[in-house]
Amino acid sequence: MSNSRAWALATCLLTLSIAGEASAQAYPVVSLDYPIVYVRCPRSQEWTATAEVTVGGERVMRSRTFDVTDGPDRMPEVTRFYGGFQAGCDLMLRHPGGDEEVIYDCGSRPEEDACSAMDPAVSFDGARIAFAVFHGRVTRARQNADSTLFDPAADPEPVPVTWPNPLLRASGAHMLVYDVESRETAEITPYTEGIWDSGPAWLSTGRIAFTSNRQHVFRTLIHGSDPASQIYTVDPDGENIEVASHHSLGAEQHPYQLRDGRVAYSSWQLFGMLPYRTSNGGTRNAGSTPNKFHLYVQSPDGAEPFALYGQHGTNPNMASVAAHFLTQDGTGRVWGGVYYRANNNGLANIHGLMPPPEGQEGYGPHELEALPVPYWERSRYLYYPRDAMIIAPWSAGGSDLNAPVAEPPFEHPNYADPLRNVGKLGFPASVPEGMLLSWGLGRCHIRTLARAAIPADSASGVDNPACDLGIYRTRAVPSTSPADLERVVDSREYHEIFAKPVIPYSDLFGVEQPDVIERAEIRYRGTPGLEPGSPFGMLGASSLIYRETGHHSIGRDGVVPISFAFQSHSQLARVGGDLIRYDDDEICGVRILGVMPNREEDEREGNGSRLGERVVILGEVPARHREGGAPIIDSMGNPDTSFLLRMPANMPYLMQSVDCDGRALSTDQVWQSVRPGEKKVCGGCHVHSQESMPFEGTVASRDDFVPARLGEGYVPLMDGLDADGDVVVREVEGQGLGVQLERDVMPILERRCASCHGETDPAGGLRLDDAEEVVRCVFRDADQSCVPEARRVPGAREGRSTLDWPNYSYYARFMNARGSLLYWKATNRRTDGIADDERESDIDFGADHPTEITPEELDTLAMWIELGGPVGPRYLHDTQPPTLNVFGQVEGGALVAFRLGTTDLGTGVDVSSLSVCQLEGDGCAWTETPEASPHGIVDLTLPAPVTEPSTRFRFTVLDAAGNERTFVRNARWFFALAIGWEDGMVPPLPGPDGGAPVPRTDGSLPGADGGTGEETVMGDCACRAAPGKPSGWPVGLALGSVLLALRTRRRRSRRAP
Repeated sequence: MSNSRAWALATCLLTLSIAGEASAQAYPVVSLDYPIVYVRCPRSQEWTATAEVTVGGERVMRSRTFDVTDGPDRMPEVTRFYGGFQAGCDLMLRHPGGDEEVIYDCGSRPEEDACSAMDPAVSFDGARIAFAVFHGRVTRARQNADSTLFDPAADPEPVPVTWPNPLLRASGAHMLVYDVESRETAEITPYTEGIWDSGPAWLSTGRIAFTSNRQHVFRTLIHGSDPASQIYTVDPDGENIEVASHHSLGAEQHPYQLRDGRVAYSSWQLFGMLPYRTSNGGTRNAGSTPNKFHLYVQSPDGAEPFALYGQHGTNPNMASVAAHFLTQDGTGRVWGGVYYRANNNGLANIHGLMPPPEGQEGYGPHELEALPVPYWERSRYLYYPRDAMIIAPWSAGGSDLNAPVAEPPFEHPNYADPLRNVGKLGFPASVPEGMLLSWGLGRCHIRTLARAAIPADSASGVDNPACDLGIYRTRAVPSTSPADLERVVDSREYHEIFAKPVIPYSDLFGVEQPDVIERAEIRYRGTPGLEPGSPFGMLGASSLIYRETGHHSIGRDGVVPISFAFQSHSQLARVGGDLIRYDDDEICGVRILGVMPNREEDEREGNGSRLGERVVILGEVPARHREGGAPIIDSMGNPDTSFLLRMPANMPYLMQSVDCDGRALSTDQVWQSVRPGEKKVCGGCHVHSQESMPFEGTVASRDDFVPARLGEGYVPLMDGLDADGDVVVREVEGQGLGVQLERDVMPILERRCASCHGETDPAGGLRLDDAEEVVRCVFRDADQSCVPEARRVPGAREGRSTLDWPNYSYYARFMNARGSLLYWKATNRRTDGIADDERESDIDFGADHPTEITPEELDTLAMWIELGGPVGPRYLHDTQPPTLNVFGQVEGGALVAFRLGTTDLGTGVDVSSLSVCQLEGDGCAWTETPEASPHGIVDLTLPAPVTEPSTRFRFTVLDAAGNERTFVRNARWFFALAIGWEDGMVPPLPGPDGGAPVPRTDGSLPGADGGTGEETVMGDCACRAAPGKPSGWPVGLALGSVLLALRTRRRRSRRAP
């Protein structure tokens, strides 16, 4: 371990004693032998404020000059992503001799048409600089201050004062590129009010990654909502904009490509219990949610997103912090700012980690006992990187004031008096000889409002900044003292941030650019069922039993597995995903949940779900495999629980392991998605600290294995075991299954429960005959107000009855039917694996409770609980746009046809809405409107072959709810993707007998185009694909061969949103 808590504390104590060594030098400006680009923002200077006060009974005007006003200055960070930082920030190019030029001027703009340039990124050849410009207007805080600040004789009263700090109220952002040699600037994306395109990062594919709110998604409804942002990619000329993180329903910020080709970024995952990792000392408190930005990686096209740092553990050096602003050094170590949001201007300290083996994050439970730290510290290392370090332990972390400077005094040439604080660090950028960073001189801690901070700083009489950011270089990594820092540019008039060396990538890494990771549809070409243009991807796992989903006690007695706690705000927010106590032999299959995004109206009116998003069931797939009546054993000696399924691409989803009745056992809470043509397989279930179990050799990896198919007009649901011990699967018609209180649950409660739980003297005080009462008592009653006082269980705090998470109430728990009393009573048994007499402080099943509820009604009730108790009409709204994938067929160097793949979660594709337009000027040279497939591919031959790469096409499709998917691609895009594809090289999925279809004489394959026109009858289903009509995979095949071990099946219908 390269950096333990003990090491950090010892180093910090040492450096505090030597911090004064910095006074031995005067921080002269060093001259770098390469140019740098950086952002300079105006630092607030002396300010005279005027207020009307009362003196001797008369209203008079009084003025006061404040000489230290930079305390409320604001820099960009996770809470100031869309604006709210300093206005008038210029983009600067500093040459090796120290001469400077303004690349983009915002400092001279009028306040009503203000801007700030941000986020510079240097191309891999060092020749171009991409950056973002935020536009808007200047705002200044107008706050009340005490009248005696302006005249000691004034009657004490609050008086309104305008403070100096020029903050940008941004209305949008766009991206530009600067050519270093020609000194010309061009737009990448145009400015559009309400759209924020920012954070550009060059990619080895020749494209640029950036973040944007173009999808108009709003984040999880936890304590309100804000616009979400996703990662996009674009050509440097602004063409072919594509979403690259369809999974993101929170926010992604500042992508950065790593040496291995993956793109790292800060991700805000806020689903379910994740916001409750920390509570700020309160019961059911989500704490400071912006501190939940953690690091993720993915392929440039958005395939294979995975947690890199912070998502499943904590930081041993700081309790709750955001990770942001990334760079990588020549050794491969990834560095990023780690800071407490809002209060610290993006400053605290800079952490570095060596990327762990792919598929891992850090220390697992089995490794914690060996760590050389006190036992009470070990839990903070769970999933923390094994090779991590802090660049400067003397810099303050968290949200604390940074350390005072020890003797001798710490002097800086910009200030007449010795500095009282050592400052904080942030905004790192690797250079060949060390690291560039921004050093914030002063306390750099923004906790008080301007009305308090400015008078207090000015009254000190000391020439010190509250927070003055400048750019420095450290050659020492780690740095043991502020004396290690060399001043590059730090003027008293400006804050300087976002320094980047304008050098070729090879000067750092010895190669011209990062590795190239091909798009998923290229990497996985040849995968049966993922033919060119497919709107689907594959998802699988080698095992559901090989897992790290459990909970552990980490204390004096070592690391001990424990059962699921009755109430704990963090147990589902930090590690693991187990919902109840269960044995491995109960794991029977996997459930895929489709997640529909929030829109602006949901922010105002809610979405009807306690989960923060609308969640629907896409399907349940058995994963227990038997042969000759006995379980098949995998390579680890466990029953084989591998699975492989095909599902709609470009759609946020979650996974759960389920028992054979389809009841959730454990749950994923991190949004994911698969890309068109991607085959994503996991090496276990939440195994983030050990080697993955190979997928090869499992049942699901066999050539004759028939993957389940989701999103093709029906929802498969597990329904127990038949007499032979095989899983029964039934189907529900629709693209996704939602369960809503008024439509689906209240009729059951009225039939089965209302006679005892009605308006008059309801049993146990619980009314189940009224929808409002059901919502209040089952999903919104953590205080147990619906429970007779004698039956209440102790709450999370002594003397109080308020239950902590994951309890919604006395009757229901988060996504967990088998742990909920309402479900126990409906099925007349306790189902969480714990006996009533085992624990004193949790809820008991109690007396026998016979019911006449049917198995199907019990299924509905369980699904309603596990989907977050959806209620009201808004939950039924379809907010997910359809999936549209387009592949261009190229022959003889010309684009001759398109393969258009479509599917949808929710209401289904509007097959009449598909439109293809060849753009010309402000209109279309031609438009074709072929009938779309509801879940497959249709071919479209172009009116004439296209050879000009700049020819542009617009593609549009809608679903039945009116959600639209539209994008523009030029011919250059399709020429690039066509490389490597050959006719007939991609077989469809195996037939029901396990054999691959025989190629036609023309090299094509049945099911890969318009179909044969023959009627296919499988089991109890039939469908016809007529020549020339849209088709995908025959629905009869899908219904007849979903599962390898399927023996029996029964159908019923349910309406689905």
